[in-house]
Amino acid sequence: MDYVLLADEIATDPTNAGYSTMSDAEIAASLSEATIRIRQRVSIERLQAVAMETGVYTALRVAVATPETPAQLVALCQTTLDLANAKFPDIDLDNPSAIQMFGALRQYGIISAQQAAAIDALATARVVSRAEQIGLGEVVSADDIERSRIVPALDALRVRLANGYNAAVEALDAAATVPEWREIVAVIEAA
Repeated sequence: MDYVLLADEIATDPTNAGYSTMSDAEIAASLSEATIRIRQRVSIERLQAVAMETGVYTALRVAVATPETPAQLVALCQTTLDLANAKFPDIDLDNPSAIQMFGALRQYGIISAQQAAAIDALATARVVSRAEQIGLGEVVSADDIERSRIVPALDALRVRLANGYNAAVEALDAAATVPEWREIVAVIEAA
């Protein structure tokens, strides 16, 4: 566990999670909860399969074939069908054009919220926690939070101890006689 990174995350609260008002257990739970979707491009084959399995493909064909469908909506439905039958390998469902296209199909009632969600889910490769996203591992415990609060003080003591040790070694190297132990301890403490 990188306690310095953890302490920095808590101190800066870059996602505005409200760590300052949380208990250590709440912070640990917040950091460990898998809520961040890692997105990916979607193969046309997977898009076709879900469009057919959920009835999206049929709904688009019906909208195109219905004479009462406004021309602009027919064009949108036909474009979506063309996309589902495209020769290129994949699509970025997070592209603004794709978002707008599927949003319009949802708005016009061509596809349902469930169908839109099924298509959108194709782009989610996995869901990770904030802890995993920033390199702390999958799970952070309340003990890790507590430990992260003392690490800066421990690091400062380590530096002071190293400086004291180096000063004591220098004093020993410069000594003309063997110094008393308390004199060496005084050099370390003075660091």
